[in-house]
Amino acid sequence: MSSDQPRRGIIPRAEDSPLDDDPTRATPVPQRGTPTFGDEPPAPIPASPQRAALEDPFPPTPPATPSYVPTFFERSTAQTPMYEPLPPLEPTPAPFSPTPLYRSAPPPEPIADPTLDDAPTQTLPRHSSDPLPDEPETPHTFSNALGWTILGTLLPGVGLVRGGSRASGIAALVIFLASLGGLGYLAYEGHLAARLITNPIALIIGATLCGVLAILMTGLVVATYVALRPRTITILQRIVGAVVVGVLCFVVSAPFAVVATAGYAQAKLVTLLFRTTESQTRPTITPGPASDLWANTPRINVLLVGGDAGGTTDTVIVASIDTKTGSTVLVTVPRDLARLPFPTSSPLRTYFPNGYWDGSSGESPASWVNRLWTDLPKKVPGNALGTTSNLSADALKQGIGEALGLRVDYYLYASVADLYTLVDALAGVTVNLATRVPTDATATSWIEPGAGRHLDAYQAVWYGWSSAGTDAERQTRRGCVVDAITRANPALALARFDGIAQAGTAATTDIPSSMLPMLVELSTRMKRTHVTSLQFANGADGFVSASPNFPMMRQRVASAIAGSLDPASAQTSPAVPLGTQCGA
Repeated sequence: MSSDQPRRGIIPRAEDSPLDDDPTRATPVPQRGTPTFGDEPPAPIPASPQRAALEDPFPPTPPATPSYVPTFFERSTAQTPMYEPLPPLEPTPAPFSPTPLYRSAPPPEPIADPTLDDAPTQTLPRHSSDPLPDEPETPHTFSNALGWTILGTLLPGVGLVRGGSRASGIAALVIFLASLGGLGYLAYEGHLAARLITNPIALIIGATLCGVLAILMTGLVVATYVALRPRTITILQRIVGAVVVGVLCFVVSAPFAVVATAGYAQAKLVTLLFRTTESQTRPTITPGPASDLWANTPRINVLLVGGDAGGTTDTVIVASIDTKTGSTVLVTVPRDLARLPFPTSSPLRTYFPNGYWDGSSGESPASWVNRLWTDLPKKVPGNALGTTSNLSADALKQGIGEALGLRVDYYLYASVADLYTLVDALAGVTVNLATRVPTDATATSWIEPGAGRHLDAYQAVWYGWSSAGTDAERQTRRGCVVDAITRANPALALARFDGIAQAGTAATTDIPSSMLPMLVELSTRMKRTHVTSLQFANGADGFVSASPNFPMMRQRVASAIAGSLDPASAQTSPAVPLGTQCGA
């Protein structure tokens, strides 16, 4: 074959073809499925529809229109090649990467291959659980964990902060400090605290909160120890840790449990004892300003009545209290006082114009004051004084007030059984014994005299209410027991308040619950002063129980009260300090 003739399969390119600068150079014709290549790579081809198709392999499909479809021969003899080389792609810029919100770890340090001197270094990726370089783990020893747990118990939240729980620890510490601040404020604002501890609803809420705090404090101690203890400890360390945590949980929860129990008992006592009653002798006392609730009431007189198993009132004592200083005078009336008078304004004066007696003589027990409580309601109509919840109490308040020249404001009645329950709840009382008293009816055992003798409930009841000795001696012993009860340890009274409340709920009184905040404040003033005692006993200082001299009684009461307020008048006062009579 001559060189002028084209080779088989090669078609000469037309002279006017714009695709090649050399019109004599042949262009390879692509075969089916595989393109053929010439001696040199094809030159760059200008833009064409075929090139656009290669750049966008999935162009939008144009609407179908009738068109001419070339045959295979026509396609194979086309002057435009089916495949064209693409120009080099330009570098694509890196995508935008926002700054991460979390703190990323620093790049790992390169690790060199020890087998190669000049080899490039390699790096190891950081695991997500590895600590950051600026947050090293601090190991805790067992003794360290116990120490911080104890400190966290005394100052809640400190141990959690040490263990890594900063948010929980700071929250616990803030709550603890806020609670201390609240208690300090209540201690400073005494009138506010008095209102809270005499409000049944506030008491129940406070008792419930104390129970919740006991649970939370227990959980806080356990959580602090768990956060601080080492991961691996010995069996002995586990036992020691459990014992220490258990003791700490008891220490922090016991006070809350005691206060919660006392709160519920106090709420029960206030609800049952100081319930709303009807009285014809109860005054209306208006509280003063917050700085001095008793500013409008200079003096208050409370009748204390003690009943025995037979219903008679063998103990009749009037506590006359100066509200400014808390100075108290206890005036004891003998149980065999006859002809108890009534005020001229009282309806009972119509029934007993000559005082309470049976008309025979003052020596008759039916004329004594200790029988009024049970017998008077049988002798007069139930509405003789008007609407009242306790006719005997109102009548006794009017009669004792008229005999002593005082206005008796309130009364409190308790039986000997109530007194026994009260002393038993206090785990006994400490009394200075001046006389020897038997502790049974046959006088086979005795309570020996002495200073600071501790008596249990059985001995205290026998000492105060035994029939041994004269009426004056019995009055003195009862006054000593009452004084010992008022001087009971406050912490012990709080711990055993449930039993005290049980004894109190059996008593009766006409003191309204609205007076409790004022009485709480008054009790604090009474503890800062002394108590004096004035007794009326048959045959002593010209006093005769069967035919008493009531003007003389009123004058002695007024002198005793004046002596309790003025030290200069105390020298001539008929009252004596209560401790002197009790053998102190």
